[in-house]
Amino acid sequence: MRGHTRLLISAGLLFSICSVPVQAQDGAGIEIGIIAGTFIYQGDLTPSPFGSYRTASYAFGLSFARRFNGTVALRADLHTGKLRGDDAEYAIPQWRKYRAFRFETPIQEGALFLVISPFGNDDSFTPYMLAGAGLALLNIQRDHSRFTDTYFSASVIEGLQNDLQKQAPRLLPVLPSGLGLKYQLNPNWAMNMEVKYRIMFTDHLDGFSLSAEPDMNDHYITYSLGLNYCLGKGEAGRCPTFD
Repeated sequence: MRGHTRLLISAGLLFSICSVPVQAQDGAGIEIGIIAGTFIYQGDLTPSPFGSYRTASYAFGLSFARRFNGTVALRADLHTGKLRGDDAEYAIPQWRKYRAFRFETPIQEGALFLVISPFGNDDSFTPYMLAGAGLALLNIQRDHSRFTDTYFSASVIEGLQNDLQKQAPRLLPVLPSGLGLKYQLNPNWAMNMEVKYRIMFTDHLDGFSLSAEPDMNDHYITYSLGLNYCLGKGEAGRCPTFD
């Protein structure tokens, strides 16, 4: 409940920021939206370089954007959801079922994006790119209760002891970037599909590092669908019109 309360409070603040008039672009378009999708963990507890799709978890969010013209927009996103990872979901390599580390964490993320539509914003289908920066609030719950210490070397066991002595991070910076495709339903309503990848600067997203792969940082991905409503008027940032 606390995470959802923070999300609603932050949403109100971001809506206020996005509603401030832009003097240089009278009538710049404002878009508000809702987001639903999934968080995909990528780190030490999955053998796949593309992330742990077997432990995909929910993600919901809100978006607030100011469109300055047909090509450029500034957007703020808020996400809430959960991340999960589990060694035991994978039978290969065999040692994963003996290590059997797992974790989960609720996550609240806020990020600011620059959105570029290279082909304009007036067609029914609009591809776009986005990149930005943000913060992720976490409450990491790691679990090593299934770990078989007789299967591993002393260095792994020592690494686990060091990991458990280190407090899991609560607030982490993220650099998200991604691709999207928007479909304009009518001049005010649109749907979009997105994939966003988060670059992170930590190997402790899952709570384990020295007992796993300390030379590789952890990351996460979102796949999402969105529904957006455009409030804008005027030529500067008008909602798209098309035949």
